[in-house]
Amino acid sequence: MLAHTATPRKEWKKAFQHLRHTIAMAKWEWAHNWLNKAADVRDIWRLTKTCKGRQTNTFPSLHNETNELVYDPSSKANLFRKCFFPEMPKAVQTLQDSDPAPKQTRTWDQITPEEVSIALKPTSNDLAPSLSGVGYQILK
Repeated sequence: MLAHTATPRKEWKKAFQHLRHTIAMAKWEWAHNWLNKAADVRDIWRLTKTCKGRQTNTFPSLHNETNELVYDPSSKANLFRKCFFPEMPKAVQTLQDSDPAPKQTRTWDQITPEEVSIALKPTSNDLAPSLSGVGYQILK
């Protein structure tokens, strides 16, 4: 069995760093050359749609039923609506035969204002309010 030594690890790390640097420089050189050869403002704006050498806009073209490209927003919206939302959803009965029997309702004892004041008495007025925004000082 061969043991790993520190030297091959350092050499591998140095080689990997060199590879990453070479790739980064190649991408920079490609973008630099591409910008220098840009013939139109649209070419420059196309370059902004790339991120670290990869194109970021990967949204495919939309085609209608006759396989023609769709350009206007209302036609695109209709295509999405037809694809993701059915025309008439099926009606579903609220009560089903397989529903479990309803649980019994609990009866609760009435809470008196005195019980509330006794529960709030030891609380500090300096505490932060709850999610409702109401602090103990207002409740007291």
